[in-house]
Amino acid sequence: MLNIEDFVRRCRAFADRHEMVNSFGHGPVKDMAIAKDVRWPNMHVVYTSVDYSEGAKTYSFQIYVLDLPDQDTDPDQNLEILGRTEAILEDLMSDIERGHNAFREPQLDFEVQSASADILVETVTSAATGMVLTLSVAVPFAYDSCNTPITLP
Repeated sequence: MLNIEDFVRRCRAFADRHEMVNSFGHGPVKDMAIAKDVRWPNMHVVYTSVDYSEGAKTYSFQIYVLDLPDQDTDPDQNLEILGRTEAILEDLMSDIERGHNAFREPQLDFEVQSASADILVETVTSAATGMVLTLSVAVPFAYDSCNTPITLP
């Protein structure tokens, strides 16, 4: 069954294998900003919440794919970066939905609940440009206490 750790590890495996992604990170967004080893384009996974409902738990993530534009002032450069980062996110979505690469094991019992992407364009305060995917995936959860590691008196 898919859990937060497994999802992030699979995203890392995807990023490591994807020819257009040069580095991977996870955790709060501020970690991406202070990381010394970021090579661009970068994929960064932020785990945002877990929602429990009858029979399922739903994980929510934000997946950033960002690149740094060159110092020149070519207005088409942000468009090129957006095109590349969109392609990377679509490759990831395809892998998650169809299991081509990092998400291919059939025992991963999960379903994408929602996915949407927002555009991030460089500003005065942030040089990074790209896209962020907001993704929710649901996995079965039965509130089963049979395997709880508790020793009763």
